[in-house]
Amino acid sequence: MVQYGMYTESRDDISDVTELLPSGEVEVDSIKYTYSYENMVVATDRVFAFQGKEDSLPHLFQLIPNEGEKNTDYQRLLNSLNMQDSKVYEALIKTGRTIVERVESIDISKISFEDLEEKVEIDGKKYLIMYASPTVMIIGISLRENLEKRLRGRIQG
Repeated sequence: MVQYGMYTESRDDISDVTELLPSGEVEVDSIKYTYSYENMVVATDRVFAFQGKEDSLPHLFQLIPNEGEKNTDYQRLLNSLNMQDSKVYEALIKTGRTIVERVESIDISKISFEDLEEKVEIDGKKYLIMYASPTVMIIGISLRENLEKRLRGRIQG
């Protein structure tokens, strides 16, 4: 079952951007997660997130097609994915978990962009999953804060 997060008076008041996304409870490898995703893609990536009960924050990711023409095919490919299909969310969560575990095991000063990404194939199409880590900073802003800001603009835009 998927539902939208709880809304407050203003979307700007919401501290967790995933509350603006459709979300629901899913189970992967006998672990329950809250799973959220960007409903309609208006960019060349699609945001998704998941949070296990032991996680303090949802883990935020970008899903980017790894084939096709960037502007003409990316939105079509991303919008054609059924984000509620168990094959899709299982692949996303399992791959995302692998990235998070890898990043958490590396000294923050030694993390590279290659550590934050992983390729995945879903329904015969190739994608790149990129982790928006809350601890990796570029020019004083974390990857997570940067993605949250862009996502808010897309949702509210």
